Amino acid sequence: MEPLITLVVVAGFTLAVNALWLRRARSLELALRAGLCAMFLLTGTVHFVGMRAELIVMVPSGLPRPELLVTASGVLELAGALGVLAPRLVPWAGLGLSALLVAVFPANVAWALSEPALPWWDQLLPRTVTQVLFLAATLTLVRLTWCRPIRRGGLSCQSRSVAPGQAGPPQHRPDHSRRHPRTRRLTKMAEAQCNNRAQFPGSVPLADQEGVEVEGE
Repeated sequence: MEPLITLVVVAGFTLAVNALWLRRARSLELALRAGLCAMFLLTGTVHFVGMRAELIVMVPSGLPRPELLVTASGVLELAGALGVLAPRLVPWAGLGLSALLVAVFPANVAWALSEPALPWWDQLLPRTVTQVLFLAATLTLVRLTWCRPIRRGGLSCQSRSVAPGQAGPPQHRPDHSRRHPRTRRLTKMAEAQCNNRAQFPGSVPLADQEGVEVEGE
């Protein structure tokens, strides 16, 4: 329950501060980054102090080296918490934390089924709902930050795509204004010939119709 409270309180506080004072864009992203960072700093720390013995007992008996597994998961949670603070690492940290939530879920299920005297928030259904909420938060953060431009001034994935019915980026058209008059005339005749063939297949090319005039210039 403490991780969920931490996530909700820190994310809500970040949203309020941003709305009242900071007024920065991507308020949901900032709130999720702050909330997930605080939550995984808390859960990663208790892998080493406070609840380490309880977490070691929660590891399923079929897995070897439970102490090492608890240590490794704690290190990964702390690394993910710090990763969501770095703009370039946010999507990758979100993916890593999502995978970690999925990996440790069987241990939570085994613990909830083997201990009948657990408080209501640690029983199977509440714990499953809480885990789904955590996973939704990490995946939402990945979705919000996945197409972030790497270099300053670059375009994101969304800005590169053009929706149906919208005008795409302006196409470069060659400038014929500085060419020789005869070259400009031949270029215009070639463009007209292409248009004529596209509209009227099998028609006589313009170059054959005006061949004498062109050769006489």
